[in-house]
Amino acid sequence: MIHDFWAPYFRYSSDHAICNAHLLRELRGISENYGHGWSEALSNLLIEIQVAVDATKEEETVLAPERITAFERQYREILEAGEEETKLSEIPEEQGKHGRKKQSKAKNLLDRCRKYQEEILAFMKDFTNPSPTIRLRETSA
Repeated sequence: MIHDFWAPYFRYSSDHAICNAHLLRELRGISENYGHGWSEALSNLLIEIQVAVDATKEEETVLAPERITAFERQYREILEAGEEETKLSEIPEEQGKHGRKKQSKAKNLLDRCRKYQEEILAFMKDFTNPSPTIRLRETSA
């Protein structure tokens, strides 16, 4: 099942993959509205992976394990950089408020990218699943 991050979808017992076209739009919004570099770096990485998958599909059924490992390492490094960057743009706590502290949109997206890494990167590990196509035209502008 390929979908956006809407939580009720994860209640269905099936394999899940995140629609990276939706994710790229969210990442672009974080880059444009908040000036975060991690979101642009993650967008670029997802596009790089899609290009590698498309090129590999012509002759193979999977990416080489070392290539998958390298992409996963880059993904984690980008998220680590994002943790530092989102700390700088935290929403100040309101006096007298109780409960959980409100997070920025960038931090919420970063947390989802960390939690759902397997679902986001599913398209690079199993070519038999429908690929969440990333429209390169849509991302450049």
